[in-house]
Amino acid sequence: MAVAAITVNTDPSSLADPTLIDALKTASTKDSVAPACTAPAMAADTDAIKAQTSSLQSAITGVSTAAVKLQNAVDVVTASVQAKEDAAAHAARTSHIDAGNGYTFDITLVAGGPTIGQTGSGHIVGEGCGDFNPDTDLAVPYTVTLTSTTKNFDIPNMTTGIFIYGLGDVEISPSFGWSIGGYGSANKLRGGYEAELYYSSGSSCWQSDSTLIGVNWGPFPPGSTSTFNFTFIVKGYKNPNQPDGDSRLLSGIGLSASAWLSGSEKVITLDNKVAGG
Repeated sequence: MAVAAITVNTDPSSLADPTLIDALKTASTKDSVAPACTAPAMAADTDAIKAQTSSLQSAITGVSTAAVKLQNAVDVVTASVQAKEDAAAHAARTSHIDAGNGYTFDITLVAGGPTIGQTGSGHIVGEGCGDFNPDTDLAVPYTVTLTSTTKNFDIPNMTTGIFIYGLGDVEISPSFGWSIGGYGSANKLRGGYEAELYYSSGSSCWQSDSTLIGVNWGPFPPGSTSTFNFTFIVKGYKNPNQPDGDSRLLSGIGLSASAWLSGSEKVITLDNKVAGG
């Protein structure tokens, strides 16, 4: 609404004149009221705002759709890369075994990482080995996977062994433990380990002063796969001098699975690194 600008020249001697004051009142209101806004003009403005809002909303929707498509594309690429990494990791932990008479199989050993409590097979550490002490002992779950690669014939019953290795400066004993590389006297591990073996019927405890860990398989048809879970336990891993444990043992102890010891097995350390084969 526009208000007319008015310039009034006054003589100070005449301000007491009542007629001048009336004239000022009349002049201040003259042409001060503009015509009211018409309804068509308001409607036109509202339509323009609605049109602009609709256009902006469409643009937002388009950007959102593009963002979703871009994220989907990123997810596909990420999944593909992860699948390739998983396949490479699996291959690095898999040994192809020729058992003779045409029977062949792949055997994979994977460490689940140091843990205490629930294992990958749904068992609780300590239910098989009653002397397990979570305050001092280290528990590492392992999974062995056996896949038949023999065509047209079932693999008969067979037994694979789990071998324990000392790596670098870690010495493994008794005599059925092996060492890779030169070891010194810094980290001798003599009989301080055991394993819980998990079966469908329950669990059992393997002690290091007995025979090798043995797993009985088969028979199973071509292309079929079977898995076995166990937990490797290092006794006395933590002590007053090393309350957090000797982390060098994580890379200094390795396990392998094979029908026999041929020197080409994959050795998987407690921290799930490939150390041999």
